[in-house]
Amino acid sequence: MGLTHQPESRMPYTITSKGRAVLRSATFWGLSSHLQALLAFCDPRVSLEDLRQFMPPVSLQNALFALQELELIDGPPTPVPAALAPYRSCLVEAGVMHTVPA
Repeated sequence: MGLTHQPESRMPYTITSKGRAVLRSATFWGLSSHLQALLAFCDPRVSLEDLRQFMPPVSLQNALFALQELELIDGPPTPVPAALAPYRSCLVEAGVMHTVPA
C-alpha cells in the first residue's frame, strides 16, 4: 500500500521518550501551564487540528515551538514565533535554537 499525503493539520505531534520522562517527573511542574497541557495532549499523540480546539493560535505556536526545541515532542516543524524571528540567526548560531523554517 502506498503512502498517502496527510494534510499538516492531521499530522500527529507525539511525545518523545525525553518528554515522557518530564511528564512523569517533578520537572513537569516547572513548565508553564500551556506547555504542561500541550505535553499531556501529546501523550501518546495528537493532531494540530485537535490542538486548535483548546489553545489560541499564538499560544499554540509558541508552545509547540518550545516543546520541539526542548525535544519533548516530535511532529511537523513549527515556524519560529514572531517574537523570536528577529533573533533567529543569532539563536541558531549560539546553539540555543535548532534550525527550523522561518
